[in-house]
Amino acid sequence: QKNYKKALGLDPYNIIAKRNLEKITKVNGSVQTRDNNGHTAKPAVNLSTLFLFEPGKTKIISLLNLAPPQTLAAVSCGDEVSLNPKKHSVTVASFDGTYLGALPDDLAHKLISYIDGGNKYEAYVRCATTKMLSIFIKEVYKSEKFTNQPSFSYSQGQYLYDS
Repeated sequence: QKNYKKALGLDPYNIIAKRNLEKITKVNGSVQTRDNNGHTAKPAVNLSTLFLFEPGKTKIISLLNLAPPQTLAAVSCGDEVSLNPKKHSVTVASFDGTYLGALPDDLAHKLISYIDGGNKYEAYVRCATTKMLSIFIKEVYKSEKFTNQPSFSYSQGQYLYDS
């Protein structure tokens, strides 16, 4: 925090220092390394080795109904998150169970039927700020019931322009 303030003193327009200082401030000056039960936090994953685009098997999506900014400030790129299907929605939570946001309804309804049918998915944080959270979703197991059905539709340019 001290170094970011020093950087902003030298260059008040330093975007990186501003963003990181805001993130540190929202987490009350400390980066959490333990979950609510006192367990050591799960380390971030190298997404470049984990997440490769596969049409129909992967999706990048921005979450809706986000958690408060101080909660989002503690989330980092590469953190694994869990998809929690409910009756009519799919919520996204951190590994320790903290609510982060929800999937859009159209995607949530589709995923609920696939998960109920036996498909399995992993999700990781793609980009996190105090006002926005986007995740990677990857199909890791496809049920025989959905052998010829892609989990996600693909449109040209989707991965170039999606935020």
